[in-house]
Amino acid sequence: MSANNQNQAPQKRVIKVKKFQTRSGQLVELRWTEISVFKNNQLTKEEYLEVVPPLTDNRIPDSAADCRECCVCIQAYHKDSVFECPLCGKSTCKSPKYRDVITVEGKGEIVVCAACADEAKAGPVKKLWRELWKLGD
Repeated sequence: MSANNQNQAPQKRVIKVKKFQTRSGQLVELRWTEISVFKNNQLTKEEYLEVVPPLTDNRIPDSAADCRECCVCIQAYHKDSVFECPLCGKSTCKSPKYRDVITVEGKGEIVVCAACADEAKAGPVKKLWRELWKLGD
């Protein structure tokens, strides 16, 4: 190897790109990348996965299926960093202000998203008002 090879800057090559779009329309890319670096007169190659833009929790997913978007703050997270509401199925980040506890007959207390908790705790007048608004749609 020549002396020039030892001083070369690392070479970066994108091997594969997987794009997906979140519910809000944000485009996220998973890039499988290879970096080639000369160390001790030997060419070494390292592969890694990068997420563009990075997930808010800075975790690296194994696949696009591991990415979720908080329906409140619209940030992308790893699936282990979000809470999925058992009633509506929406994902929210694990911030306590985005979820609440309600009591459901036969199930006891369950944790749900703030929107479902608001709906469950609404009084009869508020529920009637919401139904009237839905008729106009």
